[in-house]
Amino acid sequence: MSAPHAKGTLILTPVKGIRSAIRAGALDRTAIESGLSRATLEVVDAKISATEWYPFAALTEMVELLARQIGGDRETALRTLGAASVDSIRQIGLYSQLDYEPGKLARGTLADYGRFARLASSVFGSFFDFGTMTSGVDADARRLTLRHEDVAPMMGRTWHAMVCGWATGVLDRAVGRPHEAECEVLASDAFSVHLAIDPRD
Repeated sequence: MSAPHAKGTLILTPVKGIRSAIRAGALDRTAIESGLSRATLEVVDAKISATEWYPFAALTEMVELLARQIGGDRETALRTLGAASVDSIRQIGLYSQLDYEPGKLARGTLADYGRFARLASSVFGSFFDFGTMTSGVDADARRLTLRHEDVAPMMGRTWHAMVCGWATGVLDRAVGRPHEAECEVLASDAFSVHLAIDPRD
């Protein structure tokens, strides 16, 4: 199997984060060079195109570095980074189907959540060149699920937390109220992110 890749859309968020931390004095070049591989350092220094593919390993290394820089609980830091990517992706403007303005789904009905679930799974292949994501809404369990398969060993716990942060970030913005998310590991190559919802039908 060839090495997995992620679209530049996702790469831009940690690259900007690392560059901003350097400018602010929160990270120095020595810390970056000790925490990133040579290949990832080349990505940090490069001009990033939102439409190009980059090594997924570089994306993971950068995210882990930023999580350590944030400090505290690792899971919380990764979720914070996932939520921060919502605005970064939106500002790029390539994925209008995920351009959720504040309050866009303010009614928060089952249909609203269902629409989000379908759109989220439809763009997964635009972000990664491996794995699949399916989604659905369980009205009885009051739960929206994003299921990822064929992703190991590329994603691991780093991306469980990142996806939780991203999904809650989008929904919190669109619906206008907070959502809780948890991850369920299904197998060595699969996991699901479950979001608690409160439909207003």
